[in-house]
Amino acid sequence: MKRQVLSKDSADQLLNGLYGWYAVCVSSTLVNDFLYFFSMYNEPLILYRDKYSRAVCIKDLCTHRAASFQGGEIKSGEIICPYHGAKFSSDKTSKDPDRICCNQIVDSTYNTYARNIQLLQYPCVEKDGYIYIYYTGNPSTNVHDIPIHSTLEELEFTPISYGFRTSEYVFEEALLDFRCDWSRIVENHLDILHIFWMHGNSLPGNVVNRKTIKSFNHKITKTNNYIKCTYTHKDNENTEFITQVFVPPGRIYMYRGSPETARYIQVLDHIPLANNRARVMVRHYRKFIKNSTLCKLILFSLRQRSIFYSIFSEDSDSDSSGGGRRRTHKRKHRKSKKRTHKRKHTHKRKHRRNRTKKHRRRH
Repeated sequence: MKRQVLSKDSADQLLNGLYGWYAVCVSSTLVNDFLYFFSMYNEPLILYRDKYSRAVCIKDLCTHRAASFQGGEIKSGEIICPYHGAKFSSDKTSKDPDRICCNQIVDSTYNTYARNIQLLQYPCVEKDGYIYIYYTGNPSTNVHDIPIHSTLEELEFTPISYGFRTSEYVFEEALLDFRCDWSRIVENHLDILHIFWMHGNSLPGNVVNRKTIKSFNHKITKTNNYIKCTYTHKDNENTEFITQVFVPPGRIYMYRGSPETARYIQVLDHIPLANNRARVMVRHYRKFIKNSTLCKLILFSLRQRSIFYSIFSEDSDSDSSGGGRRRTHKRKHRKSKKRTHKRKHTHKRKHRRNRTKKHRRRH
């Protein structure tokens, strides 16, 4: 993969913008011989594991005749187009091991032609139980042709960069889809006052909510890779009650307390699927109640996921743009129109019957 060095005009200028590394799927979801369809900025994409069990990200486009792979198959890491049965796979032993080439179309007589058909793809890395892709909006048949500004480690993107090893924690996770622009959700999760004001009663511990929230000190640290916000109590500046780290384009770390001592850490990945369509992958890491038998006994995992969905549904129900209210108003308006329309037709039918009766009596 090509490395592209960016000029640094200032020490705290962020290197990543809208394009860059995104966590788009968890490893456990991407099983062998399974096609995971999703999109980025309205571009249809697919994740799957090749015959070497490597995670691969391709554009959902068969370059033979521009068909989608929806309805296609994958067998032993070989992806098969539903349109003509074209078979594609990567081969470590070939001259271009990072290209995904067509092995066959219909029969062997097409083999020479087929070898020149290659799928478009994005760089894809699997780490810490996540599948990451380097999204640029411009896929290539050879991932080495896509310039990568920095690796995940150099960008301090992974959990180990922020003071915790995932192996020391257990976690619950959830996947949630929203009908709104993804940047609004990122904004939402960085708005600490909103979190405690809106969701304080739903958060574990119920320590800070709209009844107990007080003013706090706010410290911002910026580097080339991230923006870190540290919140401390006014009456005790040495006590951090929450720390947020925003790693562009779409990852947020939230620590309950200071990163060095936090026993509870949330990782949120925001995925821009399309216009007004976004996805959030959320993981809650913890250093307590790690025994799986005890978790099942007290239904801890079930309760945690219930809290996730409760909090996110609170945001969905309180659409700040008024969209929810407008939709309710539209539904009421449609029902009202239907009732009015029905009354008019009923009145017309009665009027016609009355006229018919009068006419019969006359004759």
